[in-house]
Amino acid sequence: MIGVLDVYSIRIWLCCLLQLILFLSCSSEEVGSPDFDIQVPEYSSIELEILDLVNQHRKSQAKKGLKLLDEISAQASSHTVHMIKTTEVCHHNFGSRYMALAGKVGAKAMGENVGGGYRTSEAFFRAWLNSPGHSEIIEGEHTHFGISAKEGKGEVYVTLIFIRK
Repeated sequence: MIGVLDVYSIRIWLCCLLQLILFLSCSSEEVGSPDFDIQVPEYSSIELEILDLVNQHRKSQAKKGLKLLDEISAQASSHTVHMIKTTEVCHHNFGSRYMALAGKVGAKAMGENVGGGYRTSEAFFRAWLNSPGHSEIIEGEHTHFGISAKEGKGEVYVTLIFIRK
């Protein structure tokens, strides 16, 4: 009986060690927890227009308007820079952004819409509204949002993050 228990314990220990090694060895361009020390510039016209379109739409759906939080925009900015570097519209490191916002501003839930390749706020917004998953996030039970739109490598990239406090 002791021999079986030892083998079983060793297997559990090895599985835990393997998971820890895999967790620690995972990496990407966006290393570690996104930083809140990122300077959020004054909001551009495209950013303000998208935020306004979101709140106008939410009100047309009998939903409350969302409040802008610079801390959320800092996370969005970090991710937009990542998308420009990789030239990929993606949700890489979504969990890291969520954990940072949960700790910093008390986010209980988070949704994220990203996009690239459009030139106007209306084009980004219409694309999201025409996608069931993205429109669901826009119309979700969130309380706050933040945004980042940046041009890089000939494209405009946008990260729009929604949270519920």
